[in-house]
Amino acid sequence: MSAFGVYDMTGNVEEWVVRTKYHVNEYPHVLKGCYWSGCFGGAKPRCGSTNPAHTDGFRFYETSFRCCRDAQ
Repeated sequence: MSAFGVYDMTGNVEEWVVRTKYHVNEYPHVLKGCYWSGCFGGAKPRCGSTNPAHTDGFRFYETSFRCCRDAQ
């Protein structure tokens, strides 16, 4: 649970994020997280899962935005 009283924030949608480091042949944006029916490459639902398979203009029903930060 976060300091704001919310929990279970991963696993609902993937979100677009900007990469701070990427190679020339990679996209500057990437989908992170997982959506309700699965994760890229079989990863577990968490903030660190990354899906580099789509271009910046990709749209789908499981792609959105969310608040996400790993527990510390």
